[in-house]
Amino acid sequence: LFLQEKALEKEIAQLDKQIRNVELQKEELDKTEGPLLSALLSEIKEKLVDVRAVHKSVKRMEEELLQWSLYRYEITGSIIMDGENKPHLRE
Repeated sequence: LFLQEKALEKEIAQLDKQIRNVELQKEELDKTEGPLLSALLSEIKEKLVDVRAVHKSVKRMEEELLQWSLYRYEITGSIIMDGENKPHLRE
């Protein structure tokens, strides 16, 4: 029982040492990679703002094109209708 207890204490000490090493590695990564990840995240957010602005602009252009198409269709349709009633306009 005494030997098992000593073996467990030794194993616990090794695990504690491994935990400390992992914590040190994490701190080192936070120091080196943290600012890089933060900068990348900021850049991604800026690009997202740009993409949203472009999307909004494209939607607005689509709406304007649709309005123009409807207007053009109305004018063309009315000219054809008038032309049918007034033969001199067809010539």
